[in-house]
Amino acid sequence: MKRKLISSVTAGIVMISAVNIFPSYAESIPLLYFKSGESTDIVKVSAEDVANGDVSVRIGMYIDDSSNNIGALRLRWKSDSEYLTLGNLLSPLANINEETEYMLSDGTVFTSTKPLTCFGKVTNSKYGFQGQFIIPDKPDETTGRSETAYSISYQSDMKSAVNWFDGDSDAYMISDFDAVVKQGTPDGFYKIYYIEPAIKDINSVTDEEWNSIENGISYGTYYSDSKDFLPNVKSITIQVGEPFGTGDVNQDLKIDSSDASAVLSAYASFSSGQGYRLTDKQIECADVNHDGTVDSSDASRILEYYANLSSGKEDSLE
Repeated sequence: MKRKLISSVTAGIVMISAVNIFPSYAESIPLLYFKSGESTDIVKVSAEDVANGDVSVRIGMYIDDSSNNIGALRLRWKSDSEYLTLGNLLSPLANINEETEYMLSDGTVFTSTKPLTCFGKVTNSKYGFQGQFIIPDKPDETTGRSETAYSISYQSDMKSAVNWFDGDSDAYMISDFDAVVKQGTPDGFYKIYYIEPAIKDINSVTDEEWNSIENGISYGTYYSDSKDFLPNVKSITIQVGEPFGTGDVNQDLKIDSSDASAVLSAYASFSSGQGYRLTDKQIECADVNHDGTVDSSDASRILEYYANLSSGKEDSLE
């Protein structure tokens, strides 16, 4: 049995819902993802900034949905480390600006004091919402942000599937929040992710996964047939400092033949009197045999390591 949940300190919930009338819709699995600035993958924070104090990173939540068949959707997310806390969640119904005029793609003009979210629609040439957002504590009337809430629940009065605001579903964020990197956080990679079940099969979801405050999953319900579904999800990583490991010369978080090629290029550059043309951290990563130089022997060791891992053998460059 599914029950309404109260949010935890590092988890979040967003829910939208609709009344089902069973028209025909094309089924495709929506994607939930995060975005900070223009990045949906990695946000970099300098080690110096973290040494001097807490660093706040603004993270938006988005959905890429081409099904046009979402009747309900609950988003739950959390961080994977005690060094990374989440808060300051935006209430999409708050008045956060002066009366602002907007023009839609079809030329319709309307005004609103509220942030544009993907759940909005236009009624009588003015911006209106299809439902009501609820958060556990009242947001500040000026900023529209909740100081302690890590979840929002959206209840819709729609009579059809989600009608994305003026275009594609991912044109507007659902909401946003702060990810705060604590002062003194070690160099490393810290992840924010939507919670999934251990087995990605809607029929295998356990009661704990439906109902747990800490680890309850993200899921949705199709409008056309009222069946629950598990969305695809994509996490976002906050990189503090330069935590790249030995062998990851191009710093793409994996070790493969491209790193060996980077070592050979650096060696050729050095041999021609132009230096390695690598950062200090890249040189550290490239010197896999720890002999104080970067040369073909390092490239050979990286290729050996990559081949071993590709064939299922254990190996280490550390």
